[in-house]
Amino acid sequence: MSLQANWTNLPIELISIIVSSFPFVTVAKLAEINKSMTSNIAFIMRNINAIDDKISTGSIDYVVKKCQGVKSPPHFCGFKNYDIYSMRQILKRWPDYLNLNWDMTSAHTISTFLRSVKISSFRQINHMSLKVTEINKFSLTRMNLHYMELSSLKIDAEACDLQTILVGINCRSWDVDELYLRGDLSDLGSLMMYAPAVSSKITIINTNDNYTVLSSGTEQAIRYLMNTIKDVHLCNIIKFCCDPPGSCTIVDLFVYAITTSQFIPTNGTWIVDRLNVDMIEALVMNGITVKCGVFHSEMNELKVLEENHPNKIFVTSVL
Repeated sequence: MSLQANWTNLPIELISIIVSSFPFVTVAKLAEINKSMTSNIAFIMRNINAIDDKISTGSIDYVVKKCQGVKSPPHFCGFKNYDIYSMRQILKRWPDYLNLNWDMTSAHTISTFLRSVKISSFRQINHMSLKVTEINKFSLTRMNLHYMELSSLKIDAEACDLQTILVGINCRSWDVDELYLRGDLSDLGSLMMYAPAVSSKITIINTNDNYTVLSSGTEQAIRYLMNTIKDVHLCNIIKFCCDPPGSCTIVDLFVYAITTSQFIPTNGTWIVDRLNVDMIEALVMNGITVKCGVFHSEMNELKVLEENHPNKIFVTSVL
């Protein structure tokens, strides 16, 4: 019996196991290369739960029609424009997901698409993501979004001003379980004024490496995060300019904000790229689990703090 015959006559369950390690595009092409595999591949595609690979925008029609078991839209990419027809296909197939990508779509196309979405369709959306690559292109987009109650809101906008984007989508009155923000941040206090109400988890990643002058808004923002959100992840926001780090102004500001918080959620977790030992102590004394980078010069003080608060401090790096 030929190798081809052995392959095509295998039980469909075994074929599924074999091809599960293949990239999605490879599996899809099997049906084109070997016509006898068409029915088997069609069965496998119908029962795929998720697509982890990046898929070309040219494959949208195939994924929508063939992959009926996929629970969320895959990550589409490529040079082909993400047109209105494709955006409508995706929203119709996955009505609880809205993905707006200015990297593949013009501002005019997104404006036209948003105007065509019914209010009833907006109410079905649970997960919303924005990919912004040029702030000028985003600013040209006409948006009049209604109040939304979301499980997650994700904004990926490297080198773009996050505050401008939050103002643009007018999400201050929204309710969001999990908020993910990645982009340029100049003032944490101002940013939080335009952010939606977050009930569970917030991630803020600053792509702006410039050192910014601290303001009273920074203190208020940290206190707000402490008082209202259980899980907080901050990256490249707490910046130190002094040696030793304990003498830096940000330390006193941070500690004061934490210790004057009054409505701290229980069993919270803070993940920060780097904290001073005094900052860590302020958090763990208020019942917060801390995962962060630390300073080598403070390791002795940190060791004592870890002994007094076991299983509350997890060091991710030492500088």
